Amino acid sequence: PKEIEGHLIDPISVLKINTYEINEYEYNKLLNGNQFKNRRNLKDTILLTKDNKVVAIATANENIIQPRKVLL
Repeated sequence: PKEIEGHLIDPISVLKINTYEINEYEYNKLLNGNQFKNRRNLKDTILLTKDNKVVAIATANENIIQPRKVLL
């Protein structure tokens, strides 16, 4: 309901975790639980977003991003 939407908090705005906007290719990899190339050289725990919505939590190193929990 619309009255509930007004009280929801956007996790991206409150969490102090780096975000990574995935493209369509990476999204398809994510849906299958596969890792993909780290285009921004992020490290540690990150939030993966698609169309500015959180879709997964992942870990990143200098080469790859590995999804840990998909939120779809």
